[in-house]
Amino acid sequence: MVDSLATRQKQDTTPETDFLILLLLQIVQTLSILPALIGVVLCVGAIWSKEENREDWLTGSSNLSRAELLLTSTWAILSGYHSYCLARGLNIRWLTFYSLTSTFLRSLGIQAFAFPLTHFSLTVICHAKPLLGWQLCGLTALFSDCIKSWVVSNLKGLLLRGPKTRKRELLKQRKEKDVLMLGNGNGESKRMVIQVHKREWQWELVLRKCAPTGLLLLVSNMVLLYALEETRRKGEK
Repeated sequence: MVDSLATRQKQDTTPETDFLILLLLQIVQTLSILPALIGVVLCVGAIWSKEENREDWLTGSSNLSRAELLLTSTWAILSGYHSYCLARGLNIRWLTFYSLTSTFLRSLGIQAFAFPLTHFSLTVICHAKPLLGWQLCGLTALFSDCIKSWVVSNLKGLLLRGPKTRKRELLKQRKEKDVLMLGNGNGESKRMVIQVHKREWQWELVLRKCAPTGLLLLVSNMVLLYALEETRRKGEK
């Protein structure tokens, strides 16, 4: 949960206001999976429909086999997963350096950009080709998630621990390199302890993220090639 990740500077807002903003932030973060969830529902509906009724669920699905529709829904799930990881990772970073309100507005802005971009990819770039469209969305989300892993790789340790643990470790760690002077937007500085490291690529994590996608991409391309071959054979007959 977002509220368990945030260590906030002392602010003028009330605890009730902070709770409300954190709740809204969690809702916006969860909304990152909404396009993928809609895609999965449409794919499942097309799978269980008769072939002549599939277009009512998903544009371009009448020419797809059930295997292709299943792969399409899998790509949508993958896209939703990486989109959520991206939103969560960015919120972790923003909660470290900015106020709750600023973090909420940034998170809302990301979703306001991602929703139309997903719609544009599915309806314009890959019109009537849902499998290719969700492949594009899934690969874009994966690439962004990997970049996010590098961006937040210098925030370790105290950031992901509970407030009581942070307080105990604050007494143990008084090294100046572990203390950042962060502004609170009012020209004042507040001390906040996080462990700051150089950004680095965590290749094991990147491999864990990319391996399932690579396998799914291989299977999808094999199914697409098989479908193209079947179409060619029917055309020859």
